[in-house]
Amino acid sequence: MIRVVITIGGKGSRLHSFTYSIIPKGLCRIIDKPLLSYQLFSLKKSGVQEVLISAEADWQIAELKQSARIGEFPKLEYAFTKHEYGHPLNPLKTFRVKEVNEFIGENDFMWTYGDLFYDVELLKNLFRIYLMNNTSVACSASPNNLTPLSGGFISYNLDKNGKVVSYHKTARPNLTIDAPFIFRNNVLRIIEKEAKKSHPRGTRLVNSIIDQSKLILIKPKVRININTAKDVLQFKKILLPRELN
Repeated sequence: MIRVVITIGGKGSRLHSFTYSIIPKGLCRIIDKPLLSYQLFSLKKSGVQEVLISAEADWQIAELKQSARIGEFPKLEYAFTKHEYGHPLNPLKTFRVKEVNEFIGENDFMWTYGDLFYDVELLKNLFRIYLMNNTSVACSASPNNLTPLSGGFISYNLDKNGKVVSYHKTARPNLTIDAPFIFRNNVLRIIEKEAKKSHPRGTRLVNSIIDQSKLILIKPKVRININTAKDVLQFKKILLPRELN
């Protein structure tokens, strides 16, 4: 079974009314639970059993453990570690922590962030493509939010059902790559190498993965990165009807 690593941290300054620019977004309460709990319940429903949560302060780890203890998080096997985020915010620093890489070991793994919401259907698609193709899988972000990669951009091809099935570098911008990621274990060494640099860069990492390992992309139907109050409203519109059913 895949092991899951979740990076949580940052001050959520754009979501001040929830985080007070102190609390990580994953720990801010939305409706009646920490934001992170919704992601954890989706992971449990998809069959995940082991999760490591990497936070940036001891008090955050204490809060996470308390949520697990009182049942706000689903019953899973949890491990907790502390990473150095610093400024600028860089989640790749998670992989500088020895315990994170020991937790993954020889297993394939999922890496995601504490400020995301996605549904079980997305996870099912990620797992299905990962198992069918024996390859790493990632999400493609909206083409409206483009991030240039060194040496070019990422392009993709669609199958008859509209799913992304292949990729190649191109000079023309088409999409960006984002979490949740499922990685074959051989990608861990690529991530570790980039994380050890003085200024690790996600774009440089993605290029290295594409150059050295096969990667398939899918377009998620439901995936929200909680950055602003508008994102919270969108999240509630999706969540509340499900809570009532």
